[in-house]
Amino acid sequence: MMTLWYNTSFVRQISDNGFGVLSLFIVFVIGLYFLYLQLSLFVLKLVQKQKRYFQKTNMLTISGMKSQLRSNVKMMYLVSLLLMGTFFSIVGLYSANANVEQNTKANYPYDYMYVSHSDNQHESEHVGLLQQSLQDQVGYASYKYDVLYNDEHGRQAIISLSNYNTAIQGLGGEAISLDKDEVYVISGQPKEKMDQSIPDFIQTIFQQAKMTPRVVGGSNQNIMPAGYFNRLMVVSNRDYVGIERIQGLNPIHVFAYNVDNWKEDVATTRALTDRIGFSEHGEFGLFSAGDLFSVEKNSKNLMFYVGFMLSLIFMIAALSMIYFRLITDLDKEREKYKGIMKIGLSKKELSSIVSGQLAVLIFVPFIVASLLFFIGVAFLSEVIGGSLSSVTAASFIIFLVIQCVGYLAVNNRYRRALFKRLV
Repeated sequence: MMTLWYNTSFVRQISDNGFGVLSLFIVFVIGLYFLYLQLSLFVLKLVQKQKRYFQKTNMLTISGMKSQLRSNVKMMYLVSLLLMGTFFSIVGLYSANANVEQNTKANYPYDYMYVSHSDNQHESEHVGLLQQSLQDQVGYASYKYDVLYNDEHGRQAIISLSNYNTAIQGLGGEAISLDKDEVYVISGQPKEKMDQSIPDFIQTIFQQAKMTPRVVGGSNQNIMPAGYFNRLMVVSNRDYVGIERIQGLNPIHVFAYNVDNWKEDVATTRALTDRIGFSEHGEFGLFSAGDLFSVEKNSKNLMFYVGFMLSLIFMIAALSMIYFRLITDLDKEREKYKGIMKIGLSKKELSSIVSGQLAVLIFVPFIVASLLFFIGVAFLSEVIGGSLSSVTAASFIIFLVIQCVGYLAVNNRYRRALFKRLV
């Protein structure tokens, strides 16, 4: 299903909404069980046609697995789901941890942003404090631009072409050009699907400015804190002059600053936040990317640590499920092997049969979960646009070691319990 994403538009359309993702997940979970069942039958029949089937204890090993096929399939199926959940939780938490800086800059595009409304009486004082605190830092750069909005429709705003190009310059973006009546739409929520429609309120403003608006493009590269506006309409400088004359529109002055050590300089961030912060009535506000980064990084580190420990517990739980399933059938298995030993089966040969069957129960789910894990990681890397190869390899090696140690422990304890009253 994951590989079909690249080739089938139908699957891509289904995956665009929550119900479609849930449907694909249900189909996957059900399909995995039948895949296990049918593939197990196919492999067993294929092995029975080989010459090696009649060598040593292979016939007894395969026959024992075939007699308990459905119970073994159910066990391996459940263990595979548990292992896949363990694998993907680790990679998901790591990707969230690794992308903290990227997500921070998506929400707060500048390192420091001071947003001042027209009725702010502390603007000069606060801007002076910001410049005094930041201007001596390495990489210091400042930008100022204005945005027009209406108090009753504060989620929509308008910005001139020159102001937008000033703002996007500080973010490393490309400047744009617009002719009269052309509109460029900026999304206020960088992670949401782009909506290039013009709201009714803005349409009314454009009509009053004698514009015939025509959307010529858009971008998810926000120039304001995420969520401050739903959409920001960029218009030509000529159209903006006419819009400025319309009553009911108020300007917002944005003072943006970039410095090189915005993540490390916690002292400056805290000092500025304490002295400026946010006003009670919304006249001004200071948005610090460093403050957001620190909070997000600490929470993601904690989540990753807790998630990794829980994943280890789930790995042990998967091995425990197999062990307790074997212990439950111990008396029945002991009676079966007693009968087999009467026809000449040695204890060493019996140990080989038990170890082989146990290896299938433990390592087949691990192999299946690992294959699906690698496919899923490749898909996830395309989605988030980053490499997950290092954490994938590290996670696989750690879990493989745990699986091997678990196999040795379970195999040893089970054989001891089986042989205890066998002879």
